[in-house]
Amino acid sequence: MALIVHLKTITELKGKGDRIAKVTFRGHSFYSRVLENCEDEAEFDETFRWPLGSNIDGNEMLEIQVFNYSKVFSNKIIGTFRMVLQQVVEEGYLEVTDTLIDDNNATIKTSICVEVRYQAVDGTMGSWNNGEFLGDDSLPGEEKDSQETDGLLPGSHRGSRQPGEKSFRSKGREKTKGGKDGEHKAGRSVFSAMKLGKSRPHKEQQQRQDEPAVLEMEDLDRLAIHLGEGLDPDSISLASVTALTTNVSNKRSKPDIKMEPSAGRPMDYQVSITVIEARQLVGLNMDPVVCVEVGDDKKYTSMKESTNCPYYNEYFVFDFHVSPDVMFDKIIKISVIHSKNLLRSGTLVGSFKMDVGTVYLQPEHQFHHKWAILSDPDDISAGLKGYVKCDIAVVGKGDNIKTPHKANETEEDDIEGNLLLPEGVPAERQWARFYVKIYRAEGLPRMNTSLMANVKKAFIGENKDLVDPYVQVFFAGQKGKTSVQKSSYEPLWNEQVVFTDLFPPLCKRMKVQIRDSDKVNDVAIGTHFIDLRKISNDGDKGFLPTLGPAWVNMYGSTRNYTLLDEHQDLNEGLGEGVSFRARLMLGLAMEILDTSNPELTSSTEVQVEQATPVSDSCTGKMEEFFLFGAFLEASMIDRKNGDKPITFEVTIGNYGNQVDGMSRPQRPRKKESGDEEEVDLIPNSSDDEGDEGGDLVSVSSSPPMRPQITDRHTWIGPAGKADLPPINGPVDTDRGPIMPVPLGIRPVLSKYRIEVLFWGLRDLKRVNLAQVDRPRVDIECAGRGVQSSLIHNYKKNPNFNTLVKWFEVDLPENELLHPPLNIRVVDCRAFGRYTLVGSHAVSSLRRFIYRPPDRSSPNWNTTVGLCRGGRVLSNRGPCYHPTGEIVINMEPEAPVKKLETMVKLDASSDAVVKVDVTEEEKDKKKKKKKGTAEEPEEEEPDESMLDWWSKYFASIDTMKEQLKHQEAAAAADAEDKEETDTTEGPKGHMKGKEKAKTSKEEKKKKVQNQGQGQGSEVPEKKKPKIDELKVYPKELESEFDNFEDWLHTFNLLRGKIGDDEDSSTEEERIVGRFKGSLCVYKVPLPEDISREAGYDPTYGMFQGIPSNDPINVLVRVYVVRATDLHPADINGKADPYIAIRLGKTDIRDKENYISKQLNPVFGKSFDIEASFPMESMLTVAVYDWDLVGTDDLIGETKIDLENRYYSKHRATCGIAQTYSIHGYNIWRDPMKPTQILSQLCKEGKVDGPHFGPPGRVKVANRVFTGPSEIEDENGQRKTTDEHVALAALRHWEDMPRVGCPLVPEHVETRPLLNPDKPGIEQGRLELWVDMFPMDMPAPGTPLDISPRKPKKYELRVIVWNTDEVVLEDDDFFTGEKSSDIFVRGWLKGQQEDKQDTDVHYHSLTGEGNFNWRYLFPFDYLAAEEKIVISKKESMFSWDETEYKIPARLTLQIWDADHFSADDFLGAIELDLNRFPRGAKTAKQCSMEMATGEVEVPLVSIFKQKRVKGWWPLLARNENDEFELTGKVEAELHLLTAEEAEKNPVGLARNEPDPLEKPNRPDTAFVWFLNPLKSIKYLICTRYKWLIIKIVLALLGLLMLALFLYSLPGYMVKKLLGA
Repeated sequence: MALIVHLKTITELKGKGDRIAKVTFRGHSFYSRVLENCEDEAEFDETFRWPLGSNIDGNEMLEIQVFNYSKVFSNKIIGTFRMVLQQVVEEGYLEVTDTLIDDNNATIKTSICVEVRYQAVDGTMGSWNNGEFLGDDSLPGEEKDSQETDGLLPGSHRGSRQPGEKSFRSKGREKTKGGKDGEHKAGRSVFSAMKLGKSRPHKEQQQRQDEPAVLEMEDLDRLAIHLGEGLDPDSISLASVTALTTNVSNKRSKPDIKMEPSAGRPMDYQVSITVIEARQLVGLNMDPVVCVEVGDDKKYTSMKESTNCPYYNEYFVFDFHVSPDVMFDKIIKISVIHSKNLLRSGTLVGSFKMDVGTVYLQPEHQFHHKWAILSDPDDISAGLKGYVKCDIAVVGKGDNIKTPHKANETEEDDIEGNLLLPEGVPAERQWARFYVKIYRAEGLPRMNTSLMANVKKAFIGENKDLVDPYVQVFFAGQKGKTSVQKSSYEPLWNEQVVFTDLFPPLCKRMKVQIRDSDKVNDVAIGTHFIDLRKISNDGDKGFLPTLGPAWVNMYGSTRNYTLLDEHQDLNEGLGEGVSFRARLMLGLAMEILDTSNPELTSSTEVQVEQATPVSDSCTGKMEEFFLFGAFLEASMIDRKNGDKPITFEVTIGNYGNQVDGMSRPQRPRKKESGDEEEVDLIPNSSDDEGDEGGDLVSVSSSPPMRPQITDRHTWIGPAGKADLPPINGPVDTDRGPIMPVPLGIRPVLSKYRIEVLFWGLRDLKRVNLAQVDRPRVDIECAGRGVQSSLIHNYKKNPNFNTLVKWFEVDLPENELLHPPLNIRVVDCRAFGRYTLVGSHAVSSLRRFIYRPPDRSSPNWNTTVGLCRGGRVLSNRGPCYHPTGEIVINMEPEAPVKKLETMVKLDASSDAVVKVDVTEEEKDKKKKKKKGTAEEPEEEEPDESMLDWWSKYFASIDTMKEQLKHQEAAAAADAEDKEETDTTEGPKGHMKGKEKAKTSKEEKKKKVQNQGQGQGSEVPEKKKPKIDELKVYPKELESEFDNFEDWLHTFNLLRGKIGDDEDSSTEEERIVGRFKGSLCVYKVPLPEDISREAGYDPTYGMFQGIPSNDPINVLVRVYVVRATDLHPADINGKADPYIAIRLGKTDIRDKENYISKQLNPVFGKSFDIEASFPMESMLTVAVYDWDLVGTDDLIGETKIDLENRYYSKHRATCGIAQTYSIHGYNIWRDPMKPTQILSQLCKEGKVDGPHFGPPGRVKVANRVFTGPSEIEDENGQRKTTDEHVALAALRHWEDMPRVGCPLVPEHVETRPLLNPDKPGIEQGRLELWVDMFPMDMPAPGTPLDISPRKPKKYELRVIVWNTDEVVLEDDDFFTGEKSSDIFVRGWLKGQQEDKQDTDVHYHSLTGEGNFNWRYLFPFDYLAAEEKIVISKKESMFSWDETEYKIPARLTLQIWDADHFSADDFLGAIELDLNRFPRGAKTAKQCSMEMATGEVEVPLVSIFKQKRVKGWWPLLARNENDEFELTGKVEAELHLLTAEEAEKNPVGLARNEPDPLEKPNRPDTAFVWFLNPLKSIKYLICTRYKWLIIKIVLALLGLLMLALFLYSLPGYMVKKLLGA
């Protein structure tokens, strides 16, 4: 039941272009392939098929749109063809030729030819054309074969028509009557049944076999709606929809990134997480701990006391050995816990989670310095709970991670701009509910084995369904499960599992698993993954994740019921299942929650509820189908089977499954009248196979056959090899028949000469347990070859005597067709035996082909120089003097000052300096002069203060700035690219590059100007002038092309033993290395090359190579530091030390291990004497020191010193930036720049160097000028040529013909690897290597790079007063608000050195007076801006651990309580390197000073030394917003330890230099310590008048009472007249 559209041609197209067509029916679109460079006619000749779930209505439309296709922009529509399908529905077939209409519904000339067929459900549509289905004889044999592999996707444009019920007719019989036809009867009918009705493919189609069918996401959405409305999900199952969407090649949609080959094979993965700090944690005065969870592994940071912004900088590594699918589904969870300790689990503040796959999909597989937003999973109505700053990286085997440099990280972070979220995810995510609806399942396997079934039957007495299924759903680290349906093969659940998570979720896949509930162990029956990206669309017309209700087929292990299933992993979703397990009907819906709704349940616990059952029409109609398969032969069967009989079984769902499936549908099939002519395509092999109804008998498995074992593989086939058709033509006895190659195909051959440089062999391993002693190298290419001379004693000297040999060979002119060149190493043993050691295949000779320079170009020597250097002269613009000399000016403008012997070049540009650099310098100087009014003149750094580390840190700053500039320039580059592309040829290329460069430079200037404009408030922007070196963030080799400028290294591999070794890595198969080179060129060469002066014919093209005799060298290794080492101890730290191996020398620096450090600074140099070539592989390793047991290897790096030593880039000792003879920048090389320059000119046969007049040197046609004087230690000036010689060396790459960049003074960063975890970095090591030949003058003493000792300082903080402190307490007597204020402060990471002032009791106005001094001694590293603390981690620690923490002073304000815990009121944290300058008065002090909303000048206590002012104290209120809770007046005074010793002061208000007592009001006391005073205070001050009034009133009342009391007696007396 289907609609089939055959799009034939589109004619009368305008212009020439690429065309594509889109055919749409019922909202479901297919794209044709792209026809390239069509003119007026496009022959598509493609067939599209829509499987139908319901009959077509006569009013439905078919739409075909034709576009001009564009790779870059959106496709432009040419015209549209729409057709009502009424006639097609009536007749079943229609061929139409019609014109297209444009956007305005006007007809255009372009016309379309299309054929439409409709095959209805009941097969009532008219008859099919003859020859349509059964074998089209007109097809040539090759095309027939190509059709057998046709695509099976609906609508893939290979053949598409499929038969209705009535399609099997007896045409096959009619065609195959008589002699020869009869023999092929069975085969022909088999093929014709396999390719029912496939249309003849177009010529181009065979090349485009792998092109996927295309389905747009919007169409998928409509499709999902159709599914929901009851379109038969069987007819277009979810599997086919996902199959289509995985290879969506819609040009405008995002590419679907495949993470890894999702094989079930486990791999090594490493997840490294650095928790740097947390900010804005919700809660007052908390003790936070960060918990990092990956999968089931948990690790905790240390606890930081009473702070809302703790700093941790702790590094955690999690190692896994699992398959990629399992790895990428693991959840990374970062949560902050308040006051956790051994007894209490603590309370969760907030958490953040994402899956590992999301991190792996990031550029470089990492997030660096990003802020994770914390939210509370138990209260989704609450806002964010704080931020955690972290680095997360996921490394698989062989992944390279570029870690940004780990030096001083000082820039203030913009939290909102650096959130830990993938690109495109909004910063504010909303809470959402995911409803996974589980309806029913079918076709479950009978899980229990027959043995168990019999036991159960014996006990229970009945044989019930032996499976108790339930469905478990995993999502975002949570799982929910449905109820268990007891004893059911067709369970009905109608339940929904509800997850609550933030949307869009950072977990991409949902795992749905049917499991069998068992008393002992639940077993997975089948697993399905729902990728949320494939069922949602984030575009403008997008939709939320929506799926189903749809059937999902689950595949897993085979249904052979043994007690232990060896393929159980397949049922867990690892790897691709091989057998049908069950199908599950499910749906997925999602809703965004309104968190302000009070009735909302605020927890994120997984809930399971009842779901509304789905209607029966939705589950799809059951129909009968006939599946036919034919097995012709099978080869390469696993030899383990031996010659046991093999059968093949074809199953679809449970049908055809012999163990517990149904051999055919159970519904009886009615025999209709008029069926007599229907004939089965396969003749019955025996009469009893055909049953009474004359129907086809279902046979799902082939008869057993024994495989035949041939010389290589076992195979099954209709007969052996002898039955192959004979081939006419000449026959080679060894190789079989020789076929002539047609002329058009045969490539044009030319004679080439291949010269081979044989240098030596290295690191040869044993072969068959015997050492290699007399090796030889054989080279072979295209049947010709050459052998090296024999190495007589490999141990003594592994180099060859004869260096260059050659052979000639005929090779195709087209380089792409060149055959591989094979290098084989054999060991010549006694008695003429040869043993193969290893081999290497050079697959492409392209990089070894020599192309003679084009002499016709006027300036050929410069162009060659440029090509060789691999760089293009850009933006240098040196002025050409009339004589053809190029002058490069190195002269600084100003008179030569100390340290300004040479204009500082930008470390990134290894370029010729532009002449107008000097102008730039002038500009800068002018600017400086202008700026002197408002900014202090930058003082020259005192040279005695500078050391190698000053140079190193300055270089790192430069490197970081360059990285920033590169990022900024990337945007400019992108714009310039288009301009560059438009200009053609090398000149245009150079212009484009110049543009790009100039725009970059403008940007740089802007950045510099901004930096200068900010004045003295930002002290770190202005840099003192320090000479720099080059810090490479990677290995030196990668920068200089592995130093293979003339000597190449070829790895020799041993062969694989059987298929078991597929998993073995290339490193494990390496048995040694061959050093040499190749040069391939056409013969004969132009004569002038061999005529060049000094040409030695024995060396051929390898002129001027050094001798390979053994040589003694002094190797000096400087190890600077290591970063991100893999933890080796249980406590998550390591105790690293350095070990160095070279030949027989093995140095272990075990005594100087660094305790509990993952980022140790070693600062050491080692001298080793070695002789090349025997000892040329240097290994630098980092080991972990252990008190007990052997030390563990953390990681090692190997450096091939020989290639470096002989390289033209001169990697023996780096060329410094400037030449000086004393101080921190002393010249290290025993050869001075003038000597090096002379040597290079001599070796490269370059004219020069010609020195003179002073400050000028000429090399070839380049002239360099520069300073001509140098200062010695005593300040005496001498004339020297070293500066200009150095200038020439630093621009050696611009020399014609011989130029190449020379290695500068540098530090390289090398990854550390561990053989146990191949391919995964275990940390990085910064080092450099100098090499000095022993027959030359000895080098000086090694540089001192020992780590800087931190400087001792003392910070004195005087807390004078507080003001406007919030009043917390109610007065005991009067109910008035007051506070008992004290101030707490500390400097170091923990509060162990916290200091408190005394208490200002009973402050009624929030004012407090203290006059209290804190003293904080500390050790400080200025370069890293960190305080260094050394302390024992715990009482069990063996030695002290060094911590580096930022220099931050914390001041807190508290309310003292005597019978309960003190109340925290507010705090401020001041970064001593950059904190807001204090306000002059309390009134001017505002909350915005601390939150950064107001521009406040920043000061550094290390520059200012003394600062006094008012600072605001903040806390968070109930709404989680900052509020001002007080102000503190403080004075900060910084002294060095020596100064502090000279001027001692007392702590608090003690001697020496005591502070006076504060003038506090009388109210400031404690009532229960001075009861009399408090009564006096109460009476005297506050209630004086009240008491007087009360006393007067009492006296009045007393008088009245006495009067009334005495009145009666008095009256009586009066009356009686007594």
